[in-house]
Amino acid sequence: ERLWHKFNMFQHITLPSIIRQDRKDWEWLIYTSGRMPTEYISRLTRLISEYSNIHLIEVDNFRDFFRKHASYKYEQSFATVRLDDDDGLSECLVERLQKYSGNVGKVVSFTEGKRVKVAGERVVEGAAVSIQKIALGMAGIGLPIYNCGRHREIDTRYRVIYDGTPNMFLLGCSPFTDSQRRFD
Repeated sequence: ERLWHKFNMFQHITLPSIIRQDRKDWEWLIYTSGRMPTEYISRLTRLISEYSNIHLIEVDNFRDFFRKHASYKYEQSFATVRLDDDDGLSECLVERLQKYSGNVGKVVSFTEGKRVKVAGERVVEGAAVSIQKIALGMAGIGLPIYNCGRHREIDTRYRVIYDGTPNMFLLGCSPFTDSQRRFD
């Protein structure tokens, strides 16, 4: 039930938020477990098949994730962004990040978003949220964001730029999210 629900959120919130980005010169890496049932791997592969800039990378565990993540060539990247499978980004996030391209070695934390949930096939928006150092949408400028450590402690290791632009992320809410965020 949890996998079905999280896949539904990915299909209706996460994936649309990345394919609708204002800028099209981006690349997205989707890391997935090698233990995911074949039915879901097939569905995921079909969903992303028409997007040459979205790549599926299978990992066995967190150690394997960090090994594969570290071996990926980021030389051409000016930013890397964190995003879970049940959250979404504003359509203008990639465009908004352009203004920070000269801040190499710093982290951008978008602080403003909205709670969302999926009801059947429909995305329902809820209350606005304001959270500093939320992992969702956190971006490393000129550095791989997943190598930066815990998002709540990011400001102890990096200079963080807080961007208060409204509605920059969609915070997925359900009993099945990792933090079991509530919609209300």
